Amino acid sequence: MYVDLGVDGELRRETPEKYWKEVASKLREFVDRDTVNSLSGVFLHGESATDPQFLEVLKEIFDPNDALKEENYVHTTEKHLFAAAHGAAMSARDGMETGFLLCIVSDYCPRPKDEL
Repeated sequence: MYVDLGVDGELRRETPEKYWKEVASKLREFVDRDTVNSLSGVFLHGESATDPQFLEVLKEIFDPNDALKEENYVHTTEKHLFAAAHGAAMSARDGMETGFLLCIVSDYCPRPKDEL
């Protein structure tokens, strides 16, 4: 977790060029060339998902992968802002339709005594 690289962080306010270089560097550490080529999609969410400088960093990093076109992962600000909520609602709807039979309970989740 990189708390100093937040959208409202001091580094971004004081030295934006350094901030974006650091963001790009951290993304490159996380997504190496082999990983970039194996990605079939990217999911962006949040109020800053359409920040032009952020999108420029992503475009630079994902450029080697022909399958990752900007028009496939950049949408309206509203769509990115509510993407997580939309995904949670879709999961809930699927669960209601299937009775949550496809859900796998994690080992750390509490269970009824009769299931232990």
